[in-house]
Amino acid sequence: MPVCVFTSDKAQIKEAHAVLFRGRRLQNETILPKHRSQTQKWIFFEYEPPNKFWDINSLVPYRHSFNITSTYSFDSDIPLSLPKRTYIAPNKLYSLKRLNVSYARGKTPGRVAWFVSNCHTQSQREKYVKELKKYIRVDVYGECGPLSCGDRVQANRSACDETLLSAPGSYKFYLSFENSFCDDYVTEKLWRLLKEDVLQIVLGAVNYSVILPEETFLNVKDFSSPKSLADFLIHLDKHDDLYDVMMRRKKAIRVELEGLDEPYHCRVCRYLHDHKSQKQLPRDLVAFWGPGRCQHPAVFLDGSAHGVKFRI
Repeated sequence: MPVCVFTSDKAQIKEAHAVLFRGRRLQNETILPKHRSQTQKWIFFEYEPPNKFWDINSLVPYRHSFNITSTYSFDSDIPLSLPKRTYIAPNKLYSLKRLNVSYARGKTPGRVAWFVSNCHTQSQREKYVKELKKYIRVDVYGECGPLSCGDRVQANRSACDETLLSAPGSYKFYLSFENSFCDDYVTEKLWRLLKEDVLQIVLGAVNYSVILPEETFLNVKDFSSPKSLADFLIHLDKHDDLYDVMMRRKKAIRVELEGLDEPYHCRVCRYLHDHKSQKQLPRDLVAFWGPGRCQHPAVFLDGSAHGVKFRI
């Protein structure tokens, strides 16, 4: 295992082989060191979508400052995580044992759950949900709705997931809607709920068929409107056998993320050692993290075809 020394002591910047910067903290050029050796590498680190950076600053002053990128995006030099390409591993024994289990039985019929804390988003997901509510009941938990369960503490959050999504009387369906339509952007909630006995309805600018097994989720983009999605949910709700087929498939497979099996700083260390002999020219940050990474919801969802009026 390669060895690295990490420090937050800015007095040691001149001696550092690499310096990591949080993207959203780059609010003015004065934060950058004035002196930089030719061999020192700068890492652009960010786990939020790029549109949240544009709200506070421009990338132009830093366009050619960073040699290495480390974000949630799959094409980063050091991705925060990556779904394994060999993740679909059916466990036949487990699957056979669950053939007679009904995941629909005992669930609360006719309702969809949504846990949400950001009420005004770039994706305008709230607009879609408002339209969806006209055709099926959506129970909203958190800061954007009348319902609550625990708080943001991880232990309480996990307990809520299990109580509301897996326990007897829990929901059959859950909205996993992203707050931004930016390439590859997926929040941890999608992965966290894979273990729960609930069917996720996804909405985001990522190729879900690459990161999730087929027929284990519903994608909003596969439906022409909120009404058509609601009609299909109602159909599944009335036919337990169809719901159970999707749930059994979900429970018989495993999705793993590369990068979560070792601490982040260890992956950074390994990358720097593997590339220490490479010069690594600065990457064009405006092209990598610019407006082209995100889509307006009217474009992403084909506007009026989904029966939703989006803000421009």
